Amino acid sequence: FYSELFSVKCEAVARERENRRIGQKQPWHVKLVEGIIMFVGLVALVWFPLLILSSWAPNTPYYSNTSMVQIGFNTEYLWSGQTTNHVDSEAAVEDLRAMNVSTLLDSDSRQLIQRFWFDATSDTPWQPVNDGATSNITSLRTTITMARDGKLTAFPIITSSWDYRLDNVTINRFNQIIQNGYGRVAVNVVKKWVSVPTNGQITDAENPPAELLNATIYLTLQSRTVSVNNVTTGLRYWTLTDGADSTTGIKIFSFCTRVPIGFSAALASNGLVGLYLGIVLSIGRFLRLWVSAAISRIWLDDMPTVDKLMTMCEDIFIARQYNDLLLEEHLYNELIQLLRDPIRIIDITKKES
Repeated sequence: FYSELFSVKCEAVARERENRRIGQKQPWHVKLVEGIIMFVGLVALVWFPLLILSSWAPNTPYYSNTSMVQIGFNTEYLWSGQTTNHVDSEAAVEDLRAMNVSTLLDSDSRQLIQRFWFDATSDTPWQPVNDGATSNITSLRTTITMARDGKLTAFPIITSSWDYRLDNVTINRFNQIIQNGYGRVAVNVVKKWVSVPTNGQITDAENPPAELLNATIYLTLQSRTVSVNNVTTGLRYWTLTDGADSTTGIKIFSFCTRVPIGFSAALASNGLVGLYLGIVLSIGRFLRLWVSAAISRIWLDDMPTVDKLMTMCEDIFIARQYNDLLLEEHLYNELIQLLRDPIRIIDITKKES
């Protein structure tokens, strides 16, 4: 209440300094200043959301935590591998340098590179469902799945599949391996240079190095003895390696995307329309509260003088400072009774002649 009285007093003093009577036009400089302030406010309303989105641009690499590769045909998988053995940025770049891959190593995008290293042996044994269909493999499908929360069963996950048509030599080699139960075949069915967006599908990365684009991998079928519950069983596993004589698994390099974090992430998720809508609603709510509160201030605005009311408020404050609670309550009740009597308010706030 005291702050409102002080505001009314300031307005009265300003009117006296301007020497402007009631009903007289506002001076031109006052109109000019108010117009400039309104114009600046409208410009800020239009450009402020754009400045926020441009200044809080995505700057944090959105790495994947888990990756899985599956190679098969129809509904059967020859080889399946999952890994969390990933290396980010600089270590992955060093691996590329060791492979004599120089593309993009000196650009800013090197911070977005990841490397996933898979075990050579498939996670599951090969148990063909239909031997007749298996003996006539003409194409292979490779599926790459990546997740950012460490679980491939929870969203968000990014996945894509590619179909590869095999040539006659490779088809015949597959038939021989399946008939013999062992053997090795060279194929080019795994993309080792991919781009991982925040959502959607995994795609080919831009400017793929020839060393990775034309990389040949080797699928090998071999038997392994597995003991389960003291029962020894011979199972067949496919292995996937980079070289014919290599025993290490393949490496996949991926480019992740940059995303905003913190408060800017919430803004980015809502988009520009959501940001504008939030600002407009906030300003509209503020204006509504300000206008609706003006109704309760009608009796207080434009009072000729509020010095006596301010003095009564100051007396209450002084009584509180001296810990005279009885006097404080008495003065407070006196102020309340005064505010309930419009005639006394008019009498106490009129100017003395």
